[in-house]
Amino acid sequence: MLFAEAMRPASTRSSLEVMLDAIRRKDEHPEDLPPALPARPTSRGRLPTSRKPLPVTFARQSNGEEMNLGSSDRGVEVKEDSEQKNGVSGGMGFVGKSPDLRVNCKCRSASLAVNLSGHFKSGEALDYFLKEKLQVWCWLPEEKWECGKIESFSPDDAYVLMSNGKILRLPFEHILPANPEIHDSVNDIALLSYINEPSVLHSLKYRYSQNIFSTKAGAVLVALNPCKELSPHKIISGTACRRKVRECPHVFAMANQAYGAILSGGKNQSIIVSGESGSGKTEATKIAMQCAVAIASSDGIGVEILKANAILESFGNSKTSKNNNSSCFSKLNVIHFSQAGRVCGAEIKTFLLEKSRVVQRAVGERSYHVFYQLCAGAPPRLKEKLNLKSANEYEFLKQSKCLRVDNIDDAREFHLLMEALDNFHITKEDQDSVFSMLAAVLWLGNIGFSIVTSENHVEVNLDEAVTNVATLLGCEINTLLLALSTRRSHSGDGTIVQKLTLSQAIESRDALAKSIYCTLFDWIAALINKSLQVGKTHTGSSISFLDICGFEFSHKNGFEQFCRNYANERILQFIVSHLLKREQEEYTIEGLNWSKIEFADNDDCINLYEKVLYNTSYFLDNNRDILHEDFIKLLLSCSNQLSKVLASFISISFPMQSACKELKDQLSELTQLLENTNPHFIRCINPNRKQLAGIYEEDFVIHQLRSSRLLEVARIARSSYPTRMTFLQFAERYKSLLMENTAALDPLSISVAVLQRHNAIPGMYQVGYTKIFLRNGQLAVLEAAKARALQGILYTQKYFCGARARRIFMDIKKGAATLQSFIRAEGTRREFQYLVRRHRAAVLIQKNVKQWVVRKAFAKQQEHIVLLQSVIRSWLAKKHLNLSKNLETTKCRNIVFEGDQNKLHEQKNTQQEHSPVDPSDMADLKNRVLKAEAEMRDMEEENLDLRKQLQQYEMRWSGYDLKMKSMEEMWQKQMSSLQMSLAAAKRSHGTNDVANLMGKPDPPSTSPYFDYEDTMSVETYTTEGTPAMRSRAGTELNSTPDVLRNTVTDLVKEFEEQRRIFEDDAGFIVEVKSGVSISNINPDEEFRKLKSMFASWKKSYVVRLRETKKALRKFRTSGAAKTRRRWWCTGTSK
Repeated sequence: MLFAEAMRPASTRSSLEVMLDAIRRKDEHPEDLPPALPARPTSRGRLPTSRKPLPVTFARQSNGEEMNLGSSDRGVEVKEDSEQKNGVSGGMGFVGKSPDLRVNCKCRSASLAVNLSGHFKSGEALDYFLKEKLQVWCWLPEEKWECGKIESFSPDDAYVLMSNGKILRLPFEHILPANPEIHDSVNDIALLSYINEPSVLHSLKYRYSQNIFSTKAGAVLVALNPCKELSPHKIISGTACRRKVRECPHVFAMANQAYGAILSGGKNQSIIVSGESGSGKTEATKIAMQCAVAIASSDGIGVEILKANAILESFGNSKTSKNNNSSCFSKLNVIHFSQAGRVCGAEIKTFLLEKSRVVQRAVGERSYHVFYQLCAGAPPRLKEKLNLKSANEYEFLKQSKCLRVDNIDDAREFHLLMEALDNFHITKEDQDSVFSMLAAVLWLGNIGFSIVTSENHVEVNLDEAVTNVATLLGCEINTLLLALSTRRSHSGDGTIVQKLTLSQAIESRDALAKSIYCTLFDWIAALINKSLQVGKTHTGSSISFLDICGFEFSHKNGFEQFCRNYANERILQFIVSHLLKREQEEYTIEGLNWSKIEFADNDDCINLYEKVLYNTSYFLDNNRDILHEDFIKLLLSCSNQLSKVLASFISISFPMQSACKELKDQLSELTQLLENTNPHFIRCINPNRKQLAGIYEEDFVIHQLRSSRLLEVARIARSSYPTRMTFLQFAERYKSLLMENTAALDPLSISVAVLQRHNAIPGMYQVGYTKIFLRNGQLAVLEAAKARALQGILYTQKYFCGARARRIFMDIKKGAATLQSFIRAEGTRREFQYLVRRHRAAVLIQKNVKQWVVRKAFAKQQEHIVLLQSVIRSWLAKKHLNLSKNLETTKCRNIVFEGDQNKLHEQKNTQQEHSPVDPSDMADLKNRVLKAEAEMRDMEEENLDLRKQLQQYEMRWSGYDLKMKSMEEMWQKQMSSLQMSLAAAKRSHGTNDVANLMGKPDPPSTSPYFDYEDTMSVETYTTEGTPAMRSRAGTELNSTPDVLRNTVTDLVKEFEEQRRIFEDDAGFIVEVKSGVSISNINPDEEFRKLKSMFASWKKSYVVRLRETKKALRKFRTSGAAKTRRRWWCTGTSK
């Protein structure tokens, strides 16, 4: 049996010996010691003499040979991953140890149970699984895995209780340990206790049933095709993608990781998406690109990149037997980034387009989508121009008997294609030319031939198809007929024209159709690349997204399937080399304690992908892939510009190299480009052959797992060291985590000291000859510690710099204040001296020269003020009279209205007394009365509010009056002090003044321009608030008691009268505002005017009151003086 051969052991050493040896090494090497440093060789060529093997879990190679389980350097393996936060822990224990065993702390028993080879071969292990009632996987004769429990065992086989209740007798080679249920939803299959085919298969199946379609396998992301339309990917910013990284494995995480590596200054990144046809590679690539573009905030260029994929899918995708939207070509999308991390351009490289699908395909498949979209969605104008018909009338389309696909609207897709072409600024003329070429390809398939000679020579049937092809290409009909039915060749004697047979003519026609379509595809890709090269500001940082077409085999495999599968082998070789070969080779070169994991290479492709039979018919012709020179000349002679462009594309590479050589060169260039990047791998898995959602075919998935080497990748990821740095790089990056001075230490010592300082578990790192190797999770610990240290440093620097800046600022502020005080003092002193000199000169000039000018100006100004005041008082009186009249009119109207109401009430009462009242009318009247009363209450409340507001305004005015009085008192004090200072100054210079003024008439003792109090008293204000000079009448009042008494009485009367007027006006405004009185005035405007009038009157009244007070003080002073003189005279006479 094939499975029996696959389970054959590769070593004769018994499992009991392996277990005892592991336990002995565990006792000899305590776990609390760090791993010993490797001895430094005298040269790089010498490797360590002794090496301890690392563990390898239950493994079965894809070529059918079972691998042995080695032991670790101390019998343990340390595994740390982010899944520990979710309850799934790699933990520390023997390789393959179940979490249930670790929880129960049965370390010694667990070691006896799990330190086995890939299968049960000892009674001790079976006894342990029997006692603990642990699950095992059984390979049944039906060639499928099922879970059961061991009931009993014999030396050669075991009895297993299956889930259906049956007990089967199975050999040990057909039994594998199963993982506990806690591992069913593990995010990384490298974290499984037992990494074997049934365990991985079950984990993927469980996650698939929970609608979790992404799982990690070490460095590879395993993505199962959901086979259904998922909700749209709402990628708004880089935050959403980074959140996906923390939550679960996803394509977002892969794209974010690649983008983060570019920002950190690393080399270019690449994301390689592989898998069989129908596994969802194209969608995974689009999602990864969408996420990268969203994180980079690319604006318009990101939309163009995604639109470009839509165009290429229309021209390069088709329906196959395995996939309704299968990519029939491979493409490499390269997105370039600027130094700031924004998308600055892109490039798309295409290869391996399946040419034969244009003219023929298997039954149940379709040609490229664009043909069906054109026939279904072209507008009437375009259909008439191209003479388009339905798809079932074209031979190239109807031969496979599949014209429609469920859940695909070809007409809608055509409109989306038109929008994408418009987005790339392809003109309508160019779009029409493209569709003309597509229509020409369709009409070429309808061209028929007739045999005219016994030698099977043919002529072209001159029908609608020939006419349409000639019109669409823009060539002559006769030229087209000759090119399709004859072949010209050149010899020494001239040109030889050879007629074609029926088969040759059909091949020639199909070759022309394939060449036109493939060249058109390349021309469109070139246009897209030209549009995506925005500014050509590429800095070298880029992410490449490789979507390689899947491995394909069918009942009839030709040259194109051969090339396609060869390309898959080359990419698989690169993946295996990067993930498996180079990883272990570097461990060996660096001298790590590593037990090499064997795996099957893809050198023998037949063993890997079963047997693929190729039909070698026309292999050589397809390999040459040369379009005859007659067709190139035909296209060059066409009037259609696009036909000439396509002919020039073909003629550039004519005569071209063979298809295989061209493919080999393209793949070599591709692999070299990938070698220069840091690759990330996505392996897409097709869960079933029928592309149906919710169906999981285990045998189909097992085949894909074996071909992708996922089990080997997971085993290497489990015990490998994904992070590696040179001693110098490690020391430079993390030496800041050491508190002591590291200047005297070498990089190796610094590296080891950093790891020991942060309590790195011995099994989590190894030290090689030139590098430090870290397991999963250890780098995150160091980075977190560094981030905390940097954060602390930043906080310290922030507070220190803040304190220093504040201290410097306060010193500067204090010094500036001191300097400003000195400057202001000096300036004030100089200004005061200048003012003193100026004042003295002004006093002298005013006394002697400008006395008559001042009197004349004062008299003229007094006349103007009196005139202005009279005009203003007249205007105010007229306005007040008008307001009074309006108020009286309103009151009269109210009285009349009240009288009318009273009469109306009396009439109503009279009518009620003499006529019966209708109850409904009475109710209506009552309602009206109630409404009127309610309105009256509302108006009274509003009136009350307005009165309150008026009281508030009066209180504010009284407050302003008190403030004016206080300011007046303060100004009087200042004036008295200034007068005293001026008197002192006059006394000091009195002698000079007397000498100078000898013989001249004495000027007045005081002048209104130099007596501050007098000046303030004679100033008044107009209605606009501008100060004006009053006459000296106020200061020259007759000082008789009767006059003063009359003046005070007039002031009191004026105050009472003005108060009454203002109160009446304010009350009337309030009544109008509340609706009590009816008037056409604007209450708010009248209130502002009243307020202005009050302010103007108040200012003038205060001035007159101040003058009256001054006159009273002078009268009292003069009366006291007269009394003193009278008393003195009386005394002297006595």
